[in-house]
Amino acid sequence: MNPTRLFSAGAIIFTALVLPVYGQQASRGNLYIFGGSQMTLTGFHTFKNSKKGMFPGVIITDRQAPISILNFADNTSHAGAGENTHVDGYVQKYGHTPFIFPVGDNGFYGPFAASGDGTTGAYYHANPSIAVTSNITGGNYPALPAGAPFPVEAKADTLQAVSTVEYWDIDGTNATPLTLTWDPGSNLAALTGSKLSLLTIAGWNGEKWTVIPSAVDFTSVLGIASNLSKGSITSTVAIVPNQYKAYTFAARIENYPGSVIRFSAEPKDNTAVLKLNESEKPDADLIEIERSVKGVNWERIGKFEASALNSEVNSYSFIDDKTVIGENLYRLRTVNHDGTFTYSPVKSVMMERGVEEIAVFPNPASDRLKVSLKNEVRWSQVKSFKVSNVKGQDFTDLVKVQDEELNLNGLSNGTYIISVTGQSGKVSHTKFVVAR
Repeated sequence: MNPTRLFSAGAIIFTALVLPVYGQQASRGNLYIFGGSQMTLTGFHTFKNSKKGMFPGVIITDRQAPISILNFADNTSHAGAGENTHVDGYVQKYGHTPFIFPVGDNGFYGPFAASGDGTTGAYYHANPSIAVTSNITGGNYPALPAGAPFPVEAKADTLQAVSTVEYWDIDGTNATPLTLTWDPGSNLAALTGSKLSLLTIAGWNGEKWTVIPSAVDFTSVLGIASNLSKGSITSTVAIVPNQYKAYTFAARIENYPGSVIRFSAEPKDNTAVLKLNESEKPDADLIEIERSVKGVNWERIGKFEASALNSEVNSYSFIDDKTVIGENLYRLRTVNHDGTFTYSPVKSVMMERGVEEIAVFPNPASDRLKVSLKNEVRWSQVKSFKVSNVKGQDFTDLVKVQDEELNLNGLSNGTYIISVTGQSGKVSHTKFVVAR
C-alpha cells in the first residue's frame, strides 16, 4: 500500500484504518488521502460524524489525476453512510460480491452498486454538461473525469432528456450489473414527467448519451420500495464499466419503438390476469412475460409473438394459473427489432389462501358447529358467509360466529347450507344438519 498523508483539518480521528486490522472499524471524518495514495479497509466499517473539525464524517480522496482511492477488501461491508458520512471521491471494491459504494460529493450522498472485482467509482453532484464540482478543501476541480464535459444535448434518438443534476464516474474491466440510486434531490419527477416507467440508465460513449438496458428495482438496494423520490435502477445486462466515460439517469421517449409497454395485472379466482394496454400498438418482435416471488429471480412464463403484436386487433391478455399464495410479481421484457430490450415497471398481484373446501363438525349438530377452512384460513380472512336452507331461504342473521364456531341456537331442526366467500370472490359450500 502506498504511504498515505493526512490533510490536517482540526482533530483527525480514524480508528483502525491505516493498518490492516480484521474486525470492526470506524471513521469519524477529517481524513484526506492525497493524490496517488490508497488506503484499504479489511473489516466491517462504520461511518460516524464526529461533529468536529473541518470535514466531520467525511473521508476525502483526490479526484484529479493521479487520483487517490479508499479500498474495501473482499467481503468487506459498511454501515452509517449518508449525506454527512461518506467518501467524497473514489472508492474501489475487491471481490465479486455485490457492494454499495458509499460515495458522495459536497454533502450530497450518491451511492451506486456493483459486484465486479476491482470496480472503482465516484459520485459527482454536478451538471454533466459542465462537469465541474468544487474541491471540499477549497476551489474547484477542472472538468472531470477525463473526457468531460458530457453535454446532455448530445443523446440517442430514444432519449427525451438526460439528468442535469448528477453523474457517476465508474471504472473497471470486469463485467458487472450496475445500480444507480436517487433521492429527492435527483428530481426524477421533472426528468421523467412523473413517469418512473420511462427511467433508464444512460452511458456516455464518447460522443453521446445512450440507453443502457435497465429496470427500476422493485425494492431498491437501500431497502425501500422504489418511487419517484427514492429508489434504485439496475442494468439488465452486465457491463464492463470502462465501456462508458460516465453514467447518469435519463428518460426514454414515450411510445418510441422499443419503449416500455404498459400493462395491468389483477387477481381472478386463483389466477392472475395480465392485459396489455389496448391504446398502444407496440412495435416489437416479442414481449416476454416474467414472474418472480421476491423480485430477485425472474422466470419466463409466457410471451406475445410479433404476429399477435402487429395484428389489427390490439387486445391481448395472459392468464397465469400457477400463482403462489402471497405476492406474485410480474414484468414484461420487450425485445426490439435491433435485439435490444427494455423492461416494464413491476406489477404486484396478491393471492390469498383460497377457500375451496369446508369441513364441519359435528354433523349433525345441536347448538354449535365447528367450521374448518382449507389451508387453515381464519374467519378474519373470510369476506362473508351465508347460511340458507335447501329452499334458498337466508337464515344468516340467526347464526352467530363465536370463537370461530357457529352458534346454531337460532336455527330449527333441518338441513342447511353454509356458503363461504373468500377475498378473491370465490364461493365454497357444504351442507350440515341441525338435530336436537
